[in-house]
Amino acid sequence: MPHIYSTEFKLHVVKTYLISPYGIRRTAREFGLPSKNYVTKWIQELKKEGLLSQEDLAKVKAKSSIKPDSPIQSTAGMTPLEKQLSEEVLRLQAENDFLKKLDALEKESQRKK
Repeated sequence: MPHIYSTEFKLHVVKTYLISPYGIRRTAREFGLPSKNYVTKWIQELKKEGLLSQEDLAKVKAKSSIKPDSPIQSTAGMTPLEKQLSEEVLRLQAENDFLKKLDALEKESQRKK
């Protein structure tokens, strides 16, 4: 039976990918996803639903144009606490973006009634 992922989780994974120095494969592996295709598909899905900001879309475009030999800043210098806090900030940003979009959709729905 296929696993169903919440929109909040998808946003968290995509936002993590966008700010991390790593590629899509490593991000998928870190979240225990079967393949990078999940992240790729979620980016398109979230884009279609309007859940990614213009800034996020610009990051998607920038990351896709990075060549394998490009120097990428590493998080290796971060302490475990800094990494934990960084992940928490990402999760909260994704949650905030999701709630803002949900609020806008609810207001739009109420206005149509």
